[in-house]
Amino acid sequence: MSIIGPSPYDSSKPVNIGHRGFRGSYPENTMLALREGIKAGATIVETDIQLASDNVVVMCHDVTTGRCFDSNVVVEETPYHGGLEKLRTKDSFKEPMPTLKQVCEMIINEPEASNAMLMIDIKRSNGPRVVSFVIEVLKSVAPLEVWKKRCVLGVWRLNVMHKVVELAPELDVVFIGFQLKLARKFLEFEQTKGISMNYACYAVRGGPEIIDAARAKHVKIYSWTINHPEAMKWAVASRINGVITDHPDLFQNFLNTISEKDMFSEYFTSNPYKFYSTWDQVQHYCMYLVANAFFFLSDSFPKLFRGV
Repeated sequence: MSIIGPSPYDSSKPVNIGHRGFRGSYPENTMLALREGIKAGATIVETDIQLASDNVVVMCHDVTTGRCFDSNVVVEETPYHGGLEKLRTKDSFKEPMPTLKQVCEMIINEPEASNAMLMIDIKRSNGPRVVSFVIEVLKSVAPLEVWKKRCVLGVWRLNVMHKVVELAPELDVVFIGFQLKLARKFLEFEQTKGISMNYACYAVRGGPEIIDAARAKHVKIYSWTINHPEAMKWAVASRINGVITDHPDLFQNFLNTISEKDMFSEYFTSNPYKFYSTWDQVQHYCMYLVANAFFFLSDSFPKLFRGV
């Protein structure tokens, strides 16, 4: 079993990756969303981590809890025990915030998850110190040799990557981000086995070259967040190795409609962007520019962007 998807040069379809479990139908990053994502057909479930003030690694996308939970606190300033563990999602499901350890135990121990893999997105709000706590959790559940076949670490920052190389050279890494130059730097690491970028990044100038550079190193290509039919068709035609989607059920249904013949007819093209309208492509460029501007400003003025 491998975390890495199919070769881009064959007729294989992309791996179905549930974004934050099954974000489209369930509260994101909860045990419920992860379990339902697997049931819906996700081969891999992607989930986000933050570090609580008592050094417990928790599953949360944002640095604050107000968007998803019934109380708004800063994760890194709040202990999990006696604090974050009491929160419940705002929706009717009223799910608690899980810890990374709970998620890892589910992946290893629950029969329904026996064929599933875990993509741990170490959010860019985290510094290198979080890596030691992540590795400690993984080791507490199973040896790293087991995790090499069952998880991949998603990394945004070079300083975090250096810490992963130091502490867990056994584990595969996927670069996550919007920045094409940074993606190239990650390709210099032997431990980088995949790059995962927003689909807009692959459409702008330099995007196709990143795909070529990655494939030359046998590094897999992943893309997010693929929710609409046009994007799904583009991903298949582009021979993207893994699709990260809020709707693993819909993507699985879409994959089920594609035959091997389709892979070499409708989805065999030198211009996979034909599935997008001109307006779609304009939006992709705008999204790419806005995202890169945001990352530049948030890195330059972190206090102004706290909680964003």
